[in-house]
Amino acid sequence: MTHTGHGLVVLLSGTIPVERVMSFTRQDRPQAALSSLMAAVCANPLWVDMPDARLVGRADPSVLLGVLGHFTDVQLDRLQELAIHLQEVLSRHRYVDYATAERVTERLASKLCHALGAERLARARFAAIPRGGYIVLGMLAYYLDLRPEQLTSIDSTPSAEDDLLIVVDDCALSGVRFQQTLHTLAYSRVVFCPLYAVPALCRNIERQEPRVTLCLNAEDLLDIGFERYAEGYSAWRERRKKLLAGHGYWVGITEYVAFAWCEPQTRYWDEQQQGFAAGWNVLPPELSIKRRVAAHELGHSDVRSTLLEHGGPGPLLPSGRLLWFDNGDEVLLARLTLDQGSAVPVFNLEGVAADMWRCLLDSGTLEAAHDVLLERYQVDADRLFNDLQAFLAQLVDNELLIVVDTP
Repeated sequence: MTHTGHGLVVLLSGTIPVERVMSFTRQDRPQAALSSLMAAVCANPLWVDMPDARLVGRADPSVLLGVLGHFTDVQLDRLQELAIHLQEVLSRHRYVDYATAERVTERLASKLCHALGAERLARARFAAIPRGGYIVLGMLAYYLDLRPEQLTSIDSTPSAEDDLLIVVDDCALSGVRFQQTLHTLAYSRVVFCPLYAVPALCRNIERQEPRVTLCLNAEDLLDIGFERYAEGYSAWRERRKKLLAGHGYWVGITEYVAFAWCEPQTRYWDEQQQGFAAGWNVLPPELSIKRRVAAHELGHSDVRSTLLEHGGPGPLLPSGRLLWFDNGDEVLLARLTLDQGSAVPVFNLEGVAADMWRCLLDSGTLEAAHDVLLERYQVDADRLFNDLQAFLAQLVDNELLIVVDTP
């Protein structure tokens, strides 16, 4: 058993309860929940760009997820961003299915009626920011009983100078999309209605845009930046503002929200390209139209991901904090420590050692593993037993295998 040049990037270290994974993936079994989350990670262009990486996870006794491989510094940065993103998403998330979207849109309709009154709404025109905005506007049109002629496009021209245009979207995180849309509008009076937004974003839009008489959201999103950066959040925001160079109205980190039709795109700063690039999506494809289409286009498979089973016949079992990957030629083993910042050693088993590992794991006892190996290798039985016993002791000493008490 030797150390290998492979590295392990820990995505989930056992601190997130499996119930949170089940809640996020909307699965009722731990194994199915982690399998769904792993499929979501694989359905990303960033993952496709790491062809040598292997995603390994286990749901029992705690949720562990890691990536084995040889990584460049850029790939390490992306994987570390994924780890942070998963921690935050699983800790706090909002998934808006169609029933929820209906209820929240009804709330938006009520707020609009209260803020503008029935008479102004009857004279206003409504447009949507593609594409999620169309879904929201369709429901809003029924709740407000809008006439067909009130529904228009973003590039329409007002029929009168004082025409009011109400622009609808499913969410606004930084406000970049609305900012881009506003620059193309011919209307002198605009109301912006994102279904979900941080309140500070709406206030900033009202303050910075003279044409926007009101920015009204139905549901507030939380700013979770302090949870990630603590006292360093202000400095992070200042750096981000410089990179954004005036794009958008609010800089920060919102709680995660996703919809049955799409998952808002995360972005990271690409130093090489000197611009923002698409980051990780983590919503399972089965929960979103856009994610399903993207997964189909990528043609991703589960060949590079392995969901491990904890159980076995015993009393020899893998350590509760062990991840391993068996590609047929070699077995890679990595035991996660409780210290998030510590390096994770990766062990490499090849040839007979790999066979010994498989037999010990599959049979659960030293004696049964010895019997299987004796049929496979033409060697002296006592010598094989001694070698296997020494190998097992090494595995136990390194806390890769454990011996559990049997009744």
